[in-house]
Formats: sequence, C-alpha cells, structure tokens
Amino acid sequence: MSALMIFDRVPVGSTICWTDGKPRPPENHIRALAGWKRDNAEGRLVRKRSHSVMGQSLVPASFKVATDGIDDLGAVIGPDFRTFPVDSTFHFMIVDRPAVGSFRIFDGAGADAELLHLASSREHADVWVKNCGFAVTTIVEVTADEIAADRIEGRAA
Repeated sequence: MSALMIFDRVPVGSTICWTDGKPRPPENHIRALAGWKRDNAEGRLVRKRSHSVMGQSLVPASFKVATDGIDDLGAVIGPDFRTFPVDSTFHFMIVDRPAVGSFRIFDGAGADAELLHLASSREHADVWVKNCGFAVTTIVEVTADEIAADRIEGRAA
C-alpha cells in the first residue's frame, strides 16, 4: 500500500511496516545492514500532518511513525521517530490496529496532535497521564464504530 493510503485510511495508533524492496545485505556489512534495517522496519503511527505552506514552498502531507531505536549492535537506545511524506516510494503494510476499547493519549487536541501513548483501559490512561508530566493531553477512546468503518470502506488489516 502507498504512503498516501496510509495517510488517508489508517488510524493513528496502528502498527505499520515499510520496505524499500531491496534485498537484505549480509550480516558482515554492518553499515549497509543498519541502513537496510531503517528502511525495512515497523512502528506505531503517531501523527498525521496535513500539507502546509512555508514561505513560497508547499510542504506535502506526511505521517510520523515511532519505532524502537536500535543501534548497530542491536541494543535498544530509546524511541526513534521517522516521518514519511505522502509521496514516499516505500511500500507499506498494516500490521495491526488499536483494539476497540483502548485509549489514545495525544499531546493536545486537533488534527495535528501526536500520539503519546496507547493505553489498554481508561484507568491505565489516567495513570499514565498523571505520571507522564505532560501539561496538556487529550484522551480518545478507540470505538467499534471506527473499526466497523474501516471494514466497510475496505481498510481492514
């Protein structure tokens, strides 16, 4: 599926994977392998940003994905973020969608808000917000209507 389809049809909080279609390099080519792993990975969709104008330039719509940051030796070093424009040449697939009844915690309100956490219950969401230190958050429940709309419109994973 294209980056534009991910932007248009996949809900924030979904896990997606992407590939550049190139074969995996041998293990002893450390730098090439690290680049391949970055271009053939998966992560959670955390933000969709509509196109904007900056001066005389049009910035295309894009989406942001959070991955587990892993160094060249395989150690997890913290979250890593990757932004893809809607005209990206990568190929994408949906791995899974947020479960009905889970709660998305955003860094504010509005279409450009970024997903901070996906909680399994309202209680878990409230505890996370209390302990996270963010001043402004918005909690949104994943509803059965949203999942049903995905299936009706052909967006099922």
